[in-house]
Amino acid sequence: MVQISATVVTLNEEENIRNCLETLTWCDEIIIVDSHSDDNTVEIAREYTDKIFTYERTGYSEPAREKALEEASGEWICMIDADEMIPPHLADKLKQEVEDSKVDVVHAPRKNYIMGEWIDCAGWWPGYRSVLYKKSKAELSTQIHQFISFPESTTEKYISPKERNAIIHFNYTDISDFINRTNRYTTIESEQNEFRYYKLFLSPIFEFGYRFIIKSGYKKGFIGLYLCIFMSWYRFLALAKTWEQQKLGGEENMKRKYEKICNEIRSKNKDRI
Repeated sequence: MVQISATVVTLNEEENIRNCLETLTWCDEIIIVDSHSDDNTVEIAREYTDKIFTYERTGYSEPAREKALEEASGEWICMIDADEMIPPHLADKLKQEVEDSKVDVVHAPRKNYIMGEWIDCAGWWPGYRSVLYKKSKAELSTQIHQFISFPESTTEKYISPKERNAIIHFNYTDISDFINRTNRYTTIESEQNEFRYYKLFLSPIFEFGYRFIIKSGYKKGFIGLYLCIFMSWYRFLALAKTWEQQKLGGEENMKRKYEKICNEIRSKNKDRI
């Protein structure tokens, strides 16, 4: 009988997937949902499991997570990303929670490594995430960065925020990675959000103040400043794209405007001939 199903969604994760799967061998089954990777992700994953499924590329992972949950046969789900690892001490704690079966959901702290450094401030620590939960309690969302929710009656546990209890997350590797993902994610968010003018001005300011001052991002020096500025920029960009989509009609409308201008100029040029 399958007790614990580990679920991982992937897209071109050949640099990370082996490290991730090596830390999931304590689970009873591993479910991979891959969005048509172009590299060796699937080939590497086959060394650890034959339960590999495909899902269309959406630009973000939440829809594929729902597919992974559907394919999992375990009573418990260990949800992990391809760029994450579960150290042995945390794995032992999670197995014990399953054996005790006193809770429905276990939240673990997460060590985010950004540009090679553990960011233990600015809102990234302890960065709790739902890493283990009963399948029957899960309410997944297909909204970007919404992850998962649970009914009010759910019994939850937060593991103490110590380093040895943390999921290891290899987050943004460098500035280019940050910019590329920011551009992709904010475009998706713009299609799911509703624009409000006050948010365009207040949200970025609040984001920076919260991370840099309240959550002590200043303690990380330049990298802390850079990350807080970038997260503020992320908020602004997401809202600006929402404005562009909802108030200007998006890319297609602007293309039509440019085409109209071109046609007018071409028409005038013909009249001169």
